[in-house]
Amino acid sequence: MNLILMREGYPPAVIMHLDRKKYYRVLKEADRGKPEDFLDFVGRSIERSLIIYLNSLKQDTSKGKQGYISLKEATKHCDYSLEYLSFLARTGKLSAVKFNRNWVTTISAVETYIEEINPKKK
Repeated sequence: MNLILMREGYPPAVIMHLDRKKYYRVLKEADRGKPEDFLDFVGRSIERSLIIYLNSLKQDTSKGKQGYISLKEATKHCDYSLEYLSFLARTGKLSAVKFNRNWVTTISAVETYIEEINPKKK
């Protein structure tokens, strides 16, 4: 399964030891023609795995580079409200990802969005 996921550009799904029985149950249901619970289980496992991988990355703070910041922190770098930045993140207009139910972005992503909607006239 993980080989197929990685070929399609997804991270491998880590099945936790505590979830093993549920994994076998939904796998059996999928084999019987009901793949919905299996797909949901695998999707949640991939999401959890991705969060684990992303949280383990070290942020590069050298040369003024910053890692992810919360949308609340991002409001300090622009004139937009938290609600508006959240809307932009949900609709995909602002480059952002969700970590543990919270949207995070980068200062450069906010700056890029501002430049895209306010192009400088030459």
